[in-house]
Amino acid sequence: WISNFRKIKDDFTVRCTDKAAKMVASFYGEDNIRIVKEGDTLDLGKGKVLSFHPVPNVHWPDTMYTYERDTKTLFSCDMFGAFGRMGDHCFDDELTPEEVDFFESEGIRYYSNVMITFTPSLRKAIEKAKELEINIIAPGHGPVYRKNPQKIMDDYSRFSLYAEGAGKNEVTILWGSMYGMTAKAVDYAESILQREGVKYNKLEMPLESDSEMVATVFKSAGIIIAAPTYEYKLFPPVAAAINELGRKRITGKAAFRFGSYGWSGGAEKELSEIIERNKMNWDFIESVEFGGAPKEEDFNKVEAGVLELIEKMKEKIVE
Repeated sequence: WISNFRKIKDDFTVRCTDKAAKMVASFYGEDNIRIVKEGDTLDLGKGKVLSFHPVPNVHWPDTMYTYERDTKTLFSCDMFGAFGRMGDHCFDDELTPEEVDFFESEGIRYYSNVMITFTPSLRKAIEKAKELEINIIAPGHGPVYRKNPQKIMDDYSRFSLYAEGAGKNEVTILWGSMYGMTAKAVDYAESILQREGVKYNKLEMPLESDSEMVATVFKSAGIIIAAPTYEYKLFPPVAAAINELGRKRITGKAAFRFGSYGWSGGAEKELSEIIERNKMNWDFIESVEFGGAPKEEDFNKVEAGVLELIEKMKEKIVE
């Protein structure tokens, strides 16, 4: 965009953090740069004064807030953003109820896929925003909050809790089945959740995208992992999904796993290795494994596990 802007006006100065200056120079060969630090200002005239407030690692090391004092507008860059295409309505007070729900969902997907590994830095950025008197939050992605900027700040605080095991009052079933044996137990677990009136999401791997999988697990207070043993290990598409959740640092979830095996088990061992290697600290109920097709006693164990999960996740619900 710098090269395109230069076609309009070639006499300009880039104001940015020291880390951003190095990146601008390396990517664009730009040398007309002025580095700003915390609290530095730029007077635009007519009462408009910008102040600069670095918020590193949100999610780039060079990220900073820009604050306009007169209108009390926070230009928050990637912070307080969301995925999702903007239509005719750009401001929070223009959004329809359907659009509010859409950007709640897209905000969760954005946070869980882009921001989550930087959660400690995001919490510092939330606190820095609280130090400013804000009427408007204008992020680089998603709606502009001019009616209730506190909402998106509260949402981001809530999302940071989801990263550490909290979630909405719902269960996500992360599953895969080779020959339909584990699928039978999944169907039975679904019937228990329906009977108990618990909302649930069902993600069959590898049919779901990593983006949707990460977001759905991230927002759920309880997780069911349903996958068989394959070559002495966990069914590969489900193993890959859990490893991605670990890479994203989604920790502390209440979880329950079940699955079938043929001549030998092994899925449980690899699951434990993935959880430990990624330091996920998930709170697991005792797993249920069964040879071949699940029998009545296996269904009973699955039911008991699902009911225990429902109870365990209650302490993690944050809406």
